[in-house]
Amino acid sequence: MYAVAHEHDSALSTRLESLVDGGALDELLSVVSLDDVADAWLCYTERGRQGETREWPDPDWWAVQLWLTASPIWDAEDRVQRGLLSLVARAPDDSLLEYVGAGPVESYEGRSVEGNRWLQAEADRSDRFRLALSYTYRYRDMSG
Repeated sequence: MYAVAHEHDSALSTRLESLVDGGALDELLSVVSLDDVADAWLCYTERGRQGETREWPDPDWWAVQLWLTASPIWDAEDRVQRGLLSLVARAPDDSLLEYVGAGPVESYEGRSVEGNRWLQAEADRSDRFRLALSYTYRYRDMSG
């Protein structure tokens, strides 16, 4: 059993992937919450970390795709920040924070001065967020 588990509905997953593919962020977030996105992203990541062979299409790929650099979420700063907070909060153990940091947090880091200030403020407030941030490329360069 995985630390992150949620229901997989193939019809819903197909719809969500289609919404992400079409850049329909508002519609996507009318169907699922940022917590749902975090759960799916963490589930996908945990299954990969455990070495599970994935079938395609993967039911959680849409959540991974949402955090890729060409995704429409990057045009919605407030949603990015709330989504990152959700990923950190919902990661069931600190070991998954490495993936959150080296993935979505690192993709956000360096996009703007304000965004970097927000990341540092969150790291100052939260040990778990600081741990996620410590796995980003820039942070490793600054601390190493």
